[in-house]
Amino acid sequence: MPKLQQSKTTPSTLMPVCHASNSSCVTATNNCSGHGHCYLKYASKDEAIASDCYACKCEKTVIQNPDGTVKTVQWGGAACQKKDVLELESLELRDESHTQPLFLSGVSSISQYYPYDAKRLLR
Repeated sequence: MPKLQQSKTTPSTLMPVCHASNSSCVTATNNCSGHGHCYLKYASKDEAIASDCYACKCEKTVIQNPDGTVKTVQWGGAACQKKDVLELESLELRDESHTQPLFLSGVSSISQYYPYDAKRLLR
């Protein structure tokens, strides 16, 4: 069985969330995959125990398309290596032309079951 090799540019998805130092965070996450920066998430209160936690703080990437429209990509994951696909902007649900039919179809689906349930209650 061939051994899988990890890409040098994209960190593994199974990464520790805390790193002991800023430099180890930068090295292990390839500088948060270029989509964020390492920061001190929390510091140890006991100086005898060095348990500082450095982690990636992911940022947004703004992309301007040739037609002039702008798209924002939010990054996530332990090394900011994943696109956040659940954002409302990517689902395009903020536009009224999409939300109104979606709402009406939900109401219509519920109203189909209402008469049936009402009949059962009257027995």
